[in-house]
Amino acid sequence: MINKDNVVFYDLETYKNFFSATFKRGGIFYQFKCHGEQNDYLALLQFFAKNRDCTFVGYNSFHFDDIILAYLILKEDQLKELTVEHLTYAIKNLADFIITKKDEWNYSKYLAPFKYHRLFKSVDLMEVIREGYTSKSLKLVGVNIKWNKLQDLPIHHEANVDDPDLVMEYNMNDVSITEAIFDAIKGRLILRASLTSTYGVDVTSSADSKIAKDILDKYFKDAGVDVDSLRNKRTKYSEPIKIKDVISDKVKFKTEKYNSFLEEISSIEVSDDTKLKLQFSSELVTHDIAMGGIHGAIKHKVFRTDDKYTIYDLDFGSYYPYLMLTLGVVPHHIEDKELFLSTLRKIVEDRISAKKIDPIKADGLKIAVNTIYGLLNSETYWLEDRKAQLQVTINGQLYILMVTEMLEMHGYQVIYTNTDGYMVLCENGKEEFLHEINRQFAEYTNIGIETEIVDQIVFKDVNNYYCKFKSGKQKFKGCFLPQGGILKGFVNPIVAIALQKYYVDNITPEEYIPTHTDIYDFCTAFKIDDKFTNIYEHVQITTITHSPKTKKQYIKPKHEVQILSSTPIQKSCRFYVSNPAIISDNTVEGYRVRKMKVEEGIQKFTDLCAGYTVTLANDVNDTPISERNINYQYYIDKVREIINEIKL
Repeated sequence: MINKDNVVFYDLETYKNFFSATFKRGGIFYQFKCHGEQNDYLALLQFFAKNRDCTFVGYNSFHFDDIILAYLILKEDQLKELTVEHLTYAIKNLADFIITKKDEWNYSKYLAPFKYHRLFKSVDLMEVIREGYTSKSLKLVGVNIKWNKLQDLPIHHEANVDDPDLVMEYNMNDVSITEAIFDAIKGRLILRASLTSTYGVDVTSSADSKIAKDILDKYFKDAGVDVDSLRNKRTKYSEPIKIKDVISDKVKFKTEKYNSFLEEISSIEVSDDTKLKLQFSSELVTHDIAMGGIHGAIKHKVFRTDDKYTIYDLDFGSYYPYLMLTLGVVPHHIEDKELFLSTLRKIVEDRISAKKIDPIKADGLKIAVNTIYGLLNSETYWLEDRKAQLQVTINGQLYILMVTEMLEMHGYQVIYTNTDGYMVLCENGKEEFLHEINRQFAEYTNIGIETEIVDQIVFKDVNNYYCKFKSGKQKFKGCFLPQGGILKGFVNPIVAIALQKYYVDNITPEEYIPTHTDIYDFCTAFKIDDKFTNIYEHVQITTITHSPKTKKQYIKPKHEVQILSSTPIQKSCRFYVSNPAIISDNTVEGYRVRKMKVEEGIQKFTDLCAGYTVTLANDVNDTPISERNINYQYYIDKVREIINEIKL
């Protein structure tokens, strides 16, 4: 694990007439700037010399800040001779080249000395938390870890800087967010440090996908696979892939309904731009069939294990890797099929063995085995063979439907399916035969099944549910999950928290929500792109319930809005719904946030919380929550809406 005492958190800003570097070590800030008469360039290099043995931690730093810092160090002889004006201009030119020239042939060649240096150790937190191609701005990650200050760059990068202190203060906030993210993802950093030590491959600053590739490369190389010769090999298909050609002979159905679906899916041909999306309805569940996996659940239902029924959750362990092994799936361009499969089996078995004796190694191997089927469709990795991936995913989904059919034929109710498992409502007294069916199916597919008893499961739909197991373990998804991960959106976490209180602790939203004291959980945050402008408006809203002409009551009341003032605000925005001031029986006054864009000279607005007044929370202070004027009823209604939907 990286010792925080030897970590320097940092951030750089580049302008034509200004450059700043902000570092933080041991809770102390060190700031350097080049602007006007002040030139801290050599002082910056002296700071680096004193701290060069530290690990420099940034956000999106591998692709930007690390390059700039290496450039400043390696080019000292030339840069120290420049005036401030020419120095800031040179740094800005490099920054612009990094940002705008990625598609030019000389990009990598020019930047290689600065990008792949050995001058200092570094960790890019954006890479560590990246999921595939999905990343997120530092500001919104800060929102997800409940950082108090949400602040955009105060001066546009292409403008001249007249007040350096504005940018320097902004830098300090960004560096503090970076440190907070570092603290929030310690587990990931510990894992990467341990895997680096275990496998001798540096993954300290790697996304999960990169870790998977490095571990797989290591295993296959050690097994004698010539990975280097495979790096530029792929299996591509000029003609559409016929699904019937990837379906295993072991896929067999017994009923007309299921066989009709098999015929339907067998008739499909898949090309590069095909998005496979089918639906199949079994007795109780509509299953979505797609490229990645099967998903299905009963909607709007609560199930409990009681004296009449027991809910069983069945889960295939390492499902897709075992499917590759049992079906003999190997990319076409790999010649030694047996060596490939034996190596894959070792990876899977090593992961199982490591679970009890080396949890860190087990976690690393879990990343590898869970990623391998996705790499079968990766243009950036030597496993690419889309037909091979379809062999895994299509047969995996059809296997789940096979066991669903088998269970339904014997009177069991399948209430949920997902990529690697299913859930069954079993009448008490019939569990022995249920286990026998599952045992036979596991033997038929040669893939083990793990069984757990579910105490309660609450379904809104397949993507939104709460599950509590008899073991005490709980699982939340979608609207039941307050914050779905560091890269997910941040929208009113209080709704999910109150749903948990209702279904887990039997506390109503009316009771709980007014007692909740974390203001962040009432907030929504977002960031608009450059084609939009955020507008904060002071408004009076009049509610009209009857037609002025006919006097008939509207089915849904209408709102007439008078704008009292309008102010553009920063692109990153956080707010909560607050109570308006009462002007009269039908008129209230408060603030709202709208985003605006101009199309063909016409302004178009989108309300961020239509019909309600809000309060900005970009800079959260220690004001007591009792003084924040939160519109608790708004959040109670949101929770009740979901509860009522589930009760349908």
